[in-house]
Amino acid sequence: MSDTRRKPVSERLAQLMTLQPGWAGDEAGEPISSDCYHEALRLVEQIERGALVVQRVMPRTNGGINLEWDFPEAEVEVVIELDPAPDFSIYMSVYDGSTAEVGDEDLNVWEPSIDLVLNTIRKFSYF
Repeated sequence: MSDTRRKPVSERLAQLMTLQPGWAGDEAGEPISSDCYHEALRLVEQIERGALVVQRVMPRTNGGINLEWDFPEAEVEVVIELDPAPDFSIYMSVYDGSTAEVGDEDLNVWEPSIDLVLNTIRKFSYF
């Protein structure tokens, strides 16, 4: 985050919890799920312990949360959403214009380990 005026990720996540039904317009937009919020906060803390920064936190209209990164060589997205309620799922995808792999690991995966998320972000942040 080059803009030091940006709010910390934890504050942005807390703001998402105030979204009301219909926040996306035309009655679309579920309130953010408490379970998704707590899982996103847990992931953000682990990512920050790995000396990395979440660039963008976005609400999903289904009550989930996206954690996103843009790099010159790729876009990385971690999706946290209810699937099906009350359980949540985590999905990571990488859009890099070629293959979505680090070593032998496919990066479009359900339930990625925190190590895979950290290694993927590190891989693209060094370009």
